[in-house]
Amino acid sequence: VIKVNPEQKFTEPPRRYSEGGIVKIMEEKGIGRPSTYATTVDTLVNRNYITRRPSIKPTLRGKTAVDILENSFPVLIQEEYTANLELKLDDISRGNLTKATFLTSFYEPFMGKLDNLVKSLKPEKLDELCPKCHNKTLVRKYGRYGPYIVCESKGCDYKRSDAIIYDQIGETCPECGSPLVERKSKYGKFISCSDYKNCDYKKPIETKTRKKSKAT
Repeated sequence: VIKVNPEQKFTEPPRRYSEGGIVKIMEEKGIGRPSTYATTVDTLVNRNYITRRPSIKPTLRGKTAVDILENSFPVLIQEEYTANLELKLDDISRGNLTKATFLTSFYEPFMGKLDNLVKSLKPEKLDELCPKCHNKTLVRKYGRYGPYIVCESKGCDYKRSDAIIYDQIGETCPECGSPLVERKSKYGKFISCSDYKNCDYKKPIETKTRKKSKAT
C-alpha cells in the first residue's frame, strides 16, 4: 500500500415523490383511475395527510394514520387489495356484482376491527388551554368517526372535532427538519416542532417591542 486517502461518505435517503411520480406509481400498480389520480392527491392534501410542495411529504397526521393502518388494518393498504377493489367496482358497473353484497362483505369485518381499535386508543393530553373554562388543558380522544378534542375537566362541556391544523410559520425544526408550527398552552403561544410526538423541540415566540419616540 503506497497511499491511503480516508474519505467519509453518508448514505442519503431516497428522494421523495413528486405529484407526477405518485401518479405514475398509481398507474403502474393499477390503483385508481385516470379521472381520480388528481383528486386522490387533492383529498390527501385537503385532509392534512400530506403536503405537496416542494415534494410529497407526510404530515404528522399522515404518519399517525399510516401507523394505525399498518398495525390494525394491514390488508387495506396492500396494493393488491386496492387494485382488486377497482375490479369489483367494474363488476358492479357490469351488473355481475350487487352494491349491497360488496358493501356488506367490506363493512361487517371492518367495523368490528374499528370498534376494537377505538377502545384500545388512550386519550392524549395536549399542550393547549381550554378556550371555554380557561382552567384545564384539552385532551384528544378517539371515536368511531375519528379523533375529537375535549376539555379534561368533567365540569366543562367543551368539545370540537380534531380538524384544527396548527399554523406553520415557514421554518423547519433544527433538530428533525419537520415544519415548525405556532401552538398555544395555558402559558401562552409558543413555537414547536409539528412532529411533537417524536421531537420535543420548542422555543418561545419572540415579540417585538416598539421603541417610544422621544418628545422634542
